[in-house]
Amino acid sequence: MPMPQAQPKPSVPTKKKPKTKEEIIKELNELLEDYIGLEKDDHIKERVKQMETEFSVSQGGLVSDIDEDYVALNVGGKIFTTTKSTLRAVPDSKLDKMITGRFPLLKDENGNIFLDRNPDYFSYILEFLRDGSIIYPSDSFKKQRITRELKFFECISTMKNTFVLDKTKKANDLTVSDDELTAWKSGFEKNSAILGDKFLDTGVYQWQVEIVQKNVYYYQAFGVCSSTHAHANVEGFYYNSFPCVTTQSYACMMMNNTIPALQQGDIIEFTYDADTRQLEVSCPARNLNTKANVMGDNIKPFFLVYGNGDKFSLSFK
Repeated sequence: MPMPQAQPKPSVPTKKKPKTKEEIIKELNELLEDYIGLEKDDHIKERVKQMETEFSVSQGGLVSDIDEDYVALNVGGKIFTTTKSTLRAVPDSKLDKMITGRFPLLKDENGNIFLDRNPDYFSYILEFLRDGSIIYPSDSFKKQRITRELKFFECISTMKNTFVLDKTKKANDLTVSDDELTAWKSGFEKNSAILGDKFLDTGVYQWQVEIVQKNVYYYQAFGVCSSTHAHANVEGFYYNSFPCVTTQSYACMMMNNTIPALQQGDIIEFTYDADTRQLEVSCPARNLNTKANVMGDNIKPFFLVYGNGDKFSLSFK
């Protein structure tokens, strides 16, 4: 009788050794280098997402179970509920990094993400993430604290602080281009001004003004202004005693009140830090650089031209 042959043992799959954090980061960097400057297709996006998850697991798996749309956060003992998409509204903010596993998390005994921050101001952070803006309280101390929280969560640094020309806040003889970045004058209605369409509330704003056309006999002026001072003009803002530079070899309220005469073709660069309330103005072609502290509330940029045919263009750095 033939002897029964021994059946081969089923192969047991070997358990793959988990990658170290260094290996994951190296592989991710190599992947990104291969595709830098190219539009990532769905396969690459999925692989990057997978590697982010692997990285979070290597950190202890603190975010591996955040798969639902709703997320609960324990902020200083107060529970907030929102969505992952809201927390990721500002790319590369601290909250975005938490949800994608690029920033370590703590959890409370109920599994809520724990943030050791003041809950009185976190609702303003969520308001900004949901709406892209904040209605600040009138209390200046609270406004400073909210600004500090925005900076802590890395929201301000990624804000796109731009604006366009406000067609509703302009003199009658000014025409505005379709993209709302250029304006020109078609008459002699004294000083013709136009404002930006947003308040410069928080963060750093940077813009440029090019003097495209200048009537030789008249002047132009560019700066910031407020609506909280008396003697407001027809646009509802008062700019006659606010920081600005002009084409008259004169600046108002700036550290250097006497400046080189700005000319047609000049590009004037503005930087306004709404948190420190400091305005810096420069014009490399005229070797101009001057600063000013800005007073008042409801700050907006203003653009003023006088002569028939005057024209300027707004752009951003």
